[in-house]
Amino acid sequence: MGKNLYNTRNISYIIFLLLLPNFSYAISNPYRGGAVIISMKDNSPCFSVDDENRKSSFSVVVSGENPEAGESWSYVNTSLTQLPNTSNCIKIKDFSLLEAKLDTLYNVTLGATNIAYLTDFCIAKKNEDYVIQDYDFKNNKCVDKELSFWEKIKSFFNKIFSHLS
Repeated sequence: MGKNLYNTRNISYIIFLLLLPNFSYAISNPYRGGAVIISMKDNSPCFSVDDENRKSSFSVVVSGENPEAGESWSYVNTSLTQLPNTSNCIKIKDFSLLEAKLDTLYNVTLGATNIAYLTDFCIAKKNEDYVIQDYDFKNNKCVDKELSFWEKIKSFFNKIFSHLS
């Protein structure tokens, strides 16, 4: 009897420990939608998300290093529409390369009903073109984006299918 109770208790602890990471993630950040996709169009940053089925009112807010000193720009859409994707990305009128500082950390948040998307980024000039970079918090500097394995595969197939259509 004592041995069965001991085994049951051990199994319960193991199940609890296996489920704990999933439970804590579920309650730690309930509105996280993922990353904001940032591209350059007409020499301005353009913001979108990879969530084609969601319709909502939304806002896009870009913050610089010192938002209290006016380093904050926003766009608000109050109607129920599809969130911006790569083909209809949002450019914020007042946030252009004229106002942006190169090699400076910016944060963009796209907030919709019950979900938010967030990305930290920098803008750099390379070979007369403006590019979006990641920010390396460990070394406190802007760095070139490195694509993950799956992003490289997705990019490869996107290039193939864009030539076919």
